[in-house]
Amino acid sequence: MSAELMDGGVRGVFLTLDEVADAVNALEDEGVAAEDITVYSPIPTPHLEDAIDRPVSPVRLMTLIGGFLGTVTGLSLTLWTFFAWGLRVGGKSIASLPVTVIIMFELTVLLGGLFTLAGVFIFSRIPAMRTKPGYHPRFSNDLFGVFVHTDDDGTASGRRRSRVWRSQRGIALLFAVAALAGCDWFSTMSRTPAIQPNEVLPLQPPDRSVALDGMPRFDLATADDLVNPAPASVASTASGEATFGDFCTVCHGEGGRGGGPMEDQYPAIPTLTTGRLNDFSDGYLFALITQGRGLMPGYGRIRQRARWDLVNYLRTLPVQAAAAGAPAEGTGGS
Repeated sequence: MSAELMDGGVRGVFLTLDEVADAVNALEDEGVAAEDITVYSPIPTPHLEDAIDRPVSPVRLMTLIGGFLGTVTGLSLTLWTFFAWGLRVGGKSIASLPVTVIIMFELTVLLGGLFTLAGVFIFSRIPAMRTKPGYHPRFSNDLFGVFVHTDDDGTASGRRRSRVWRSQRGIALLFAVAALAGCDWFSTMSRTPAIQPNEVLPLQPPDRSVALDGMPRFDLATADDLVNPAPASVASTASGEATFGDFCTVCHGEGGRGGGPMEDQYPAIPTLTTGRLNDFSDGYLFALITQGRGLMPGYGRIRQRARWDLVNYLRTLPVQAAAAGAPAEGTGGS
């Protein structure tokens, strides 16, 4: 074993692992703080780690913080998207929590991993801009070294001030990462070009083509010629009511009385409980459901029979409103 006084501290050189472990234990018994001791070893060994008695690595706390922020960010992002767009799919609630689980999981893993990586770089002081004090190349080959950081008066306290500087540097790096994360790196769906309803004419089928459902070609002008093949039975009305709940309630409200979730964005949505429906034929209502009109999109993706059942259900809405003795309030449009 040999020792020498160097700028900033005292360095000891040892030949065996037991010697350096005994030296570290002796320094700690003399009251030297662990942060003032730097140990150099050519091999990783738990024996030295136990002797140094370092505090628990704070990297795990960085992982916890990143994972928690990822979970909160995923939940907030999805809920904000739900309420910003206000789209109801299949009759489900606008804010459907099970759907958020995937986004929450992905962002938890992503931010947890990024914060862990940042913690490793910060607390390991990577990259090292200069050689650590007391280091000798043989400490990476066949010798062990111990360096005790001291002040000018010989007290082992100079390391604490450098720890404060490292903490400040780590906090500054975290703020820099957060600032970069807040930059607008990607465009969002709300900024992409969108084709509004009726802005572009729909593609027309080629001449002499036959529709898959076997129906003749029609539009709102010729829809009165269509014949309703679904008898107005209890089963047909019940099927139409189910379809109405899945696709129509979001705009027209429960029972067609208005007050749907989309009414705030489109206040001109008509109620369906007035006698105005009697002015239209079954074929016209079927074509209106299929192709849409104005701001109302087409629902041709609904099965043909389900659309006819929906027409039969719409016929019952004014009757139900009159029987309830509650005249409809709304725009009265169609």
